[in-house]
Amino acid sequence: MSTTEQSKPTGASASPKEDRAVSIGTAEGARLGASETSKQPSSGVITAVRGSVVDVRFDDRLPPIRTLLRTGSDGSVAIEVVTQLNAHHVRGIALTPTQGLARGMPVSNTGGPLLTPVGKAILSRAGAPRDRREGGTVRRRRCG
Repeated sequence: MSTTEQSKPTGASASPKEDRAVSIGTAEGARLGASETSKQPSSGVITAVRGSVVDVRFDDRLPPIRTLLRTGSDGSVAIEVVTQLNAHHVRGIALTPTQGLARGMPVSNTGGPLLTPVGKAILSRAGAPRDRREGGTVRRRRCG
């Protein structure tokens, strides 16, 4: 044993980042700049639909928590990842009706979080504007 190893207390590491084990597929891994999350978004397949809860299998890599997934015949069903069940499955909450979803349907990973419009142009106008007024300049901001 070298002198540097002997002087270190048990359980201590050389840097603070070594003390935390961070999974590449988690939101914390994305915040720490994990290089694996910057690759092309992956695609998956629905394995179960129970009301608004949808389980999806990904063969390549899991999307981080709070990632927006799209599915349905025209991509109209939005699903937000809430947990990673294991190395190949995620569970998400559908933000739109799940009518017509079935096992085996393809799911696309958008590679980003759910975004919402913000700014003075949309004050008092939640969701998609239905009053046909001009929207003005609107920015998109990450939810959560």
